[in-house]
This record gives sequence, C-alpha cells and structure tokens, in this order.
Amino acid sequence: MPATRHPPKETPSSARAGAPGTLRPLLDALVQSSTVELFQSRGIAVAPLPSSVGNPHHPTYFNLAGVVTLSAPKASGSISLSWADPVFSLFTPPMPASALGARDLLRELTNQLAGRVKNRLLNFALMLTIGVPSVLSGQALERQRPRRDTDVVYLFRTLRGEIVVTMDLHIDPDTLDYSGTSRVAKEGDFIAF
Repeated sequence: MPATRHPPKETPSSARAGAPGTLRPLLDALVQSSTVELFQSRGIAVAPLPSSVGNPHHPTYFNLAGVVTLSAPKASGSISLSWADPVFSLFTPPMPASALGARDLLRELTNQLAGRVKNRLLNFALMLTIGVPSVLSGQALERQRPRRDTDVVYLFRTLRGEIVVTMDLHIDPDTLDYSGTSRVAKEGDFIAF
C-alpha cells in the first residue's frame, strides 16, 4: 500500500475541505496536554475543561495575558495564556498578582507553553518559529487582537481559579506529515552544545 496522508478513496481536494475538522482534535490534544504538563512541572494540578470556538462578544482574558506569535512557511498564528489572580498563590513561592515578577512569570510560562506545542508539532514535520512573548492587560489584548470565530479557547480548572489558553493557529493541512521519528528533548534532558 503506498504511503499517503489521505484515507483511501479520498481525494486531496476533499481532504482540504475537511481540514479544520481534521486538525482540531490534534491541536486540542497538543494544547491541552502541553498546558497540563507545564503547570504540573510547577507543582500545580490543572484539569482541562471542554474546548470551544471563541465567542468574539465575550471577554476571554483575566487581568494579565501573555501572548506569543507562531509562524512557519505554511502556518501562522498565536497562542495566549491568562489566569485568574488567585492562581498566582499556587506557585512556589506564592506571588501576588500585583508583584512585578507576576508579569515575568506569565511571560516565561507563555514562552514555555509555545515551546511545548512547537516540540509536539515537530513529530508532524512542522517547524514553528516562536516570537518574543509579551504580557498585556487582558483588556488591552482584547482590543489589540480582536478574536475571530475560528479562535479556539481552552479552559482549565485549578484549586484557586481558571486558566485560559487561546490558540489561533492556521496550518496548511498538506504540510503535516506524522513521522514520529523526531527526537524531541523533554524537560530536564541534558543537551550538549
């Protein structure tokens, strides 16, 4: 049987027409598992809630929101991270949401989340470039980056409040090719330079 990315009897054009529905479960799994593992590495238990397509008329972000762009030759978009102020108390050491370090923490975790998503997409032969993460107020991000109907909102529950991740990533489905052969470093792996 020849290697193909399309199910038998399916033409490439029909595969492209169904691409968003085909990619959505993959991206949902990647984002949710990456977020759970990221917070688990900080000793914070999070439980994913069902994802939903964004409602442009309903605010998504909390007081602070981190955002970073993602790009590749046939993919572009962004990922954002925000959480309720009481979630800051779950970190070790606990941090007030108003502390200067709170913005740095959110910026760093936004960067790490994008890195985890990038590493998982390497198994699909997609090499994303991650931009410089920035932190804005949730209201400023809502104004600066108006959401579209295609944005996907991922909610997570913690003991002290919710975490929200928003993914706006457009990928040409023909670029994805699962190989599973990419050796991706995991957190804690030693990498010799």
